[in-house]
Amino acid sequence: MTVVAQNHYSFSQRSANYTEMTNGTVVSPSEWDDFETAIAMPFPFKVFGKSVDSIIIADDGCYFWEDGDDYLSPSGADAVSRGADQSPVTYRVDGTGNERILKVQWPNISFYEIVDSFPNDFANYQVWYYEGSNIIEFHIGSSFIGEGALAEIDIFPFINDEDGVKGIVLDGDPASATPNYDIDNATGLTKNPSVNTIYVFTPGFPNGTANAAFETQVSLYPNPVGNQLNIHTDLEVEGIEIYNFSGQLIHAETSIGNDQTVNTTALSSGLYLIKIETSAGVITKRFVK
Repeated sequence: MTVVAQNHYSFSQRSANYTEMTNGTVVSPSEWDDFETAIAMPFPFKVFGKSVDSIIIADDGCYFWEDGDDYLSPSGADAVSRGADQSPVTYRVDGTGNERILKVQWPNISFYEIVDSFPNDFANYQVWYYEGSNIIEFHIGSSFIGEGALAEIDIFPFINDEDGVKGIVLDGDPASATPNYDIDNATGLTKNPSVNTIYVFTPGFPNGTANAAFETQVSLYPNPVGNQLNIHTDLEVEGIEIYNFSGQLIHAETSIGNDQTVNTTALSSGLYLIKIETSAGVITKRFVK
């Protein structure tokens, strides 16, 4: 079996207060429909396992200039501004050291299909890119998209690679969205997500795909963990990284061998991601302390 490290994503969602971003760099025209602006990535980042050094911020999402058009959109719809200087798309880099986050914000936007017939409907989105972990998050702010407007637009949040082969489209109830890895047969969300919803895309091998068999070759125990996390696998473990759920790298080590143990005494209570590099590829799992 051939496995490419980080060429897929697992999906999860959580809730946290949405904070409108201020003091960002504006990349959109005063009034916009279609636009795109290229910026340099402020830190090393990988998308579908490929290193990228620049990003295109566009009206309805972002894509990556180098190595093709790996693309993502927090709405999947044709976004437009709600008037001159009413919807400035901005970006900002927060954090220091090796724990920075690139944040892109689409504030007070509408959509091409409804902007004239439903002038009061609006949406707010952000996309966050985490240094080190390569996690991508969609943050949902306050919005109002009525039933009449929903009849004219479809909400299809998604990420996909340049060939359209690997990706995730979010389907169903946005309060408990279902990741659909069969992107050609996605149905989209039934409505716009509620404020404070966060959709998290973590590099690694997701359940329900052809790589699920690979995932079963690595197990963690106990979970929840006490002072020691055990990693069991018949594969050769080459490296281990642990991230908190904000995407900050908090532990890294190089390991050669099969079964491994990690001292977790210093970890505080919470949810963590562990990235395990093996001889067959990289897998990301979650554990609780």
